[in-house]
Amino acid sequence: MIPISTTLRGIGPHSDTSVNWSDLTSPVAVTASYGTGKTFLVEASLACLWGDFAWYGGSIYDALSQGGTGEGSIELVFEQHGRKYRAVRTIKDSGKTRTQRAELWDVAQDVMVAGPKVTDFESRVTAMLGDRDTALSSWFLSQNRKNDLCGQPGETDLVSRRRATFNALIGSDALDAIEKRVGEEQRKRETIASDLEIQLAGEPDPAIAIEEARTVLDAGREGYDLTLGHVTAADTILEEARKKLRDAEGGDDVLLAQIRESEALDRTYADRILTVDKLNADLELYSARAAGLPNAQHDVAQIEDLQTRRTALREQETAWTARERWQKALDKATADHRQTESMIEGLTKASGVTDADRALAAKLPELRAGYKAQLEMNREQERKNAEWERQRNSLLMDRRSLEDHLAQIETRLSRRPETPADDAICATCPLMTEWGDLPGKAEQMRQGIVSLNSDIGAIPDVQPISELTELLTRGEQAKAAADRIEAAKANEEAVKDQRLILARHQDALNALDATRPPEVADPRAELADAQTNLDALSGARERLILCEEAVTKAERIQTELLSATVEQCTAGKAARAAREKAASAKAALDDRVAQRETLRQAVEATAQTVSHHRATMNTHAADIARNEAKIEALEERQVEQAGKRERAKKYRADVDGLRDLRQCFGPKGVRQILIDAAVPELEAIADALFERATGGRMRLRIATQTALRDGSASEDFRILVRDERGERDALRYSGGQLQLIQILFRISVAIWVGRIRGHQPDCLYLDEAFDRLGAEGTDDLLRVLEHLGSSIGLICVVTHDPMIAERLSSQVRLVSSVGGVSVETAGGRN
Repeated sequence: MIPISTTLRGIGPHSDTSVNWSDLTSPVAVTASYGTGKTFLVEASLACLWGDFAWYGGSIYDALSQGGTGEGSIELVFEQHGRKYRAVRTIKDSGKTRTQRAELWDVAQDVMVAGPKVTDFESRVTAMLGDRDTALSSWFLSQNRKNDLCGQPGETDLVSRRRATFNALIGSDALDAIEKRVGEEQRKRETIASDLEIQLAGEPDPAIAIEEARTVLDAGREGYDLTLGHVTAADTILEEARKKLRDAEGGDDVLLAQIRESEALDRTYADRILTVDKLNADLELYSARAAGLPNAQHDVAQIEDLQTRRTALREQETAWTARERWQKALDKATADHRQTESMIEGLTKASGVTDADRALAAKLPELRAGYKAQLEMNREQERKNAEWERQRNSLLMDRRSLEDHLAQIETRLSRRPETPADDAICATCPLMTEWGDLPGKAEQMRQGIVSLNSDIGAIPDVQPISELTELLTRGEQAKAAADRIEAAKANEEAVKDQRLILARHQDALNALDATRPPEVADPRAELADAQTNLDALSGARERLILCEEAVTKAERIQTELLSATVEQCTAGKAARAAREKAASAKAALDDRVAQRETLRQAVEATAQTVSHHRATMNTHAADIARNEAKIEALEERQVEQAGKRERAKKYRADVDGLRDLRQCFGPKGVRQILIDAAVPELEAIADALFERATGGRMRLRIATQTALRDGSASEDFRILVRDERGERDALRYSGGQLQLIQILFRISVAIWVGRIRGHQPDCLYLDEAFDRLGAEGTDDLLRVLEHLGSSIGLICVVTHDPMIAERLSSQVRLVSSVGGVSVETAGGRN
């Protein structure tokens, strides 16, 4: 992917910023002051294609311009395999909802090939350019970022981290999951096999228990057969005893009938006694209740008199209540009338308005217009003062930067070595080439400083702001006079309204006087006394009804009592005659019962013998069933033990096979083979870059294994760099040398990742890569970038050093302005 142009709208400080990379010669330097938005510009290609800025905090929605419209877009025009494409991602944040849309257009055919759905767009981009991680690995270069293999001095467990990163780059990290799954399966089967072996060791052999149970089973069957013979003999004896008992039973019906007849007559006599006793008690009750009839009649008559009096008092209470309501209405109307009169009097006495107030109020619009005009003039002057101050500060910063660079050049000129011959002869010497242009650059910077001083002197001084206090005071006085005029008008209107209200109050008083009700005494005390007496006599009517019913019931009960007494005497005579017959029948019946009891006891004794024999037989049967079940369970356990032995044997065999498989997929197996196969290509790319950068002064080698004393090898991943002092680990270098090693190795990894994943990098972004390199390291890195410029479409270098920017083929400078960010370019293609 070769970027052609990038356009940012509403992103960070970029309201509308566009850079045409195709007009610039690679490598391109991007320079800007802090906060100008160079990170947004450099990472715009990643954000446009995959939806986020790699190292900008927050989501892509947080990148929208602060105080903007809540909408932004990123447009990237790029070339892939000779075809031009235009990718546009639009971001919206309304405060309630967030939406995105993305489109990919074929520029030549002017057709949309993917979108506007973001997932469709990103799927097509990934198919064309590789995934986001591949882009980060092969486009963006910086220390301690994605897929860093080199690391930092003092990093713990560096070898393991390097090997894990390398496995992820070549795609063999998937073997980690296979090894983990195989290990889990191995441990699970080993646990099952151990559990089965422990169970078998703790379980007894069921064969001995089976023989013992069969011996007990045979003895139980012999006992069952013997007991069965005893039960048969006892059943014969029991049947004979039951036959004798059936012959002895019968002939008791006549005797029992006589006894039952006597008992029935006794019950009838007892019922007749209870009936007579109950009638006597009811007669006594109702006679006592009938004695209260005169008192109840008197109370009912008194209740009727009280109710008549209460009705008259309630009518009097209604008239008294109406008089009270009228009096309250009259009092309220009188009070409202007096209050309205008082309000009219107060409004009439309010202060008036003078001619001076009217004259001052008439000037209020003029004073307001003057204040507004002066305020606008002050604001315009403040804006001009701020703009002059901003211009002065910007020019001072530029002058300070030129002064710093001039000091650096003068320092370098002070260290210029002495030439053994004429300067003209030595000027062409390679050792003196770097000093040739320095005097000219120094003079250019001095002229620039003089020009900036002139520009600074041309900026006007800050102008004072006019005072507005007097205008505010006069305006407030005019406003107060206008308020007094409005208050006087409001008082006049209020007096008119209150006079109308006073007339309505007088009409209400006249109407109340015309409907004056007669005066009535307060009857509430007499009414309460009558109600109290009525409450005391409550239930008198019910008592009267009960007394009248009691008189009637007492007369009826007297008649029933006479008839019941006659029936009681008759029942007593019949009961005494039947008792004599029942006594003779009971004596005969007792003799027969004693004879049957003797026979019944014999039957029960024989039945108990039969039950005992049957219980013994059931015990033998239960023992037989229990032993048969025990034998069956023991035989099942015997089969189960055999199955456990087979499973334990099988699991042990599986554990051995899984152990071999785990070793195969482990670090020393297939993964080591893949690492050893992939490392040489990365090593060759890196070594070639080191040779070109340093002119053979540094070479690189990668060691993936270390030989041990016993002849075996251990895992390793050392990055070794050789210079004139010998070969040592890359992280043992320091300062600018370590910085150069890390950057060159990152470029090597980027090129290598692009090759193995089928997406050769056509663009590289380096952010502050020249920090701490020094003069020699800077020359080495620039040499590599110039070499790569012929094979990589765009190399973009972010730097704050203007001297490094000048040494690159072209420049893009971002300048912050009131309307956003402006772009200045230099060194474009012809």
